[in-house]
Order: sequence, then C-alpha cells, then structure tokens
Amino acid sequence: ASDVYKRQTQLLGYPQEEALGRTDYDLFPQAQAERCQEDDREAIASHHLWKQPEEVITNKTGQSCITHNRKVAVYDAAGKAQLVIGIVEDITARATAENALRQREKEVRTLAENSPDGIFRVDTELRLQYVNPIVEKLLATPRTELIGKRITELSLPTASIAQWQTVITKAIESSQEQQLELKETYPTGNYSFLSRVVPERNVKGDITSV
Repeated sequence: ASDVYKRQTQLLGYPQEEALGRTDYDLFPQAQAERCQEDDREAIASHHLWKQPEEVITNKTGQSCITHNRKVAVYDAAGKAQLVIGIVEDITARATAENALRQREKEVRTLAENSPDGIFRVDTELRLQYVNPIVEKLLATPRTELIGKRITELSLPTASIAQWQTVITKAIESSQEQQLELKETYPTGNYSFLSRVVPERNVKGDITSV
C-alpha cells in the first residue's frame, strides 16, 4: 500500500502510517488477501474501471463490513501496469437496510399469497405490480396477464374504475392510508368490499406503490 487515505485506513482498522508499505497479506486474512490480489490482476487485465458492487472484508479488529470496491490500473507508455488505485466504500448500513427490506418483502409476499383477502399492488402510474391468488380468482385471469396492466384496463365497471383511480391517487398524493367501500360484479359473482389502500415507500422514503 503505497498511498492510503485516512478514511480507508479507518475502514481497515490501521493508522495511516501503519498501513503504508504493507501488502494485502499484511493487512488481511490470507483468503481475503488472495482475493484482493486476484481483483488487482482483473483490474490490470481489463484496462477499465473494475467494480465489485458488494464484498465482505474483515479489518484488523476482526470486524466485518460490506464494501463497494472499485479499482483502476495506471500504465506506463509501454502499456505496463505501474500501480492499481483502489476505492473502498463502506456500504454496510445501506446493504443491511436493503437486505432487511428484501427479507420483509419476502415475508409480506408469503402472507399475501396465503391470505383469504384479495391483495394487489400498483405503482404510481396505476400499473399492477402484484396480485395474489384471490385477485386472480376474482378476475378469472392469470397474474401473468394482469401484471403491467393499468387499473383502467381491467374488466371492471367504469364507475368502479373511477373510484379506484380516485382513492389510489389520493393515497399517493396525501401519503395517507385511504379506504374504499364498493359493491362490484366480477366473473365469479357479486361482492361487497371494504378495501384499504396503503402507500408504500422505498428505502429513500419515496412513495413508489400502494
């Protein structure tokens, strides 16, 4: 390590002066050091910016963190690599939050798939992103034919579509849960519903669906 910046040394767990002049094998466990060396070789061979979106590294104290790594080789006039510049970004908090969100979505989907109630999700353009088996049954249409359709393209009475559009738009614009009570006729019969329309946010806090 011929040049190590302060934030990277903090990530590695070494003071800057202690990290300078050391090799990967001095700074990391053997398996991790070998991976770093292989990454360097790939960066050199690629002649482009090399990226590893997620990689787990272990620092001096034995703590593990998730990093986003980028490397680029610098070549001399003859095209021979002289050094590799590495940029290591600690994304532990973000990756952990995203993993937790994916796990939550998996759990919610499991509940939705087995719910006795009809559940569907639409994006901010009112396109169906998900329907559970109950909705498939009510509409007598497989989900493969429903996903991507707008609410306005469903085989529902015009009045019902207008009410769904109004309540969904209000939920998105107000960021508040809305309720809709309807009597509707589907291919499988006549039904009375009390529906909840709940805004959903992404990791940035933006409403992306209901």
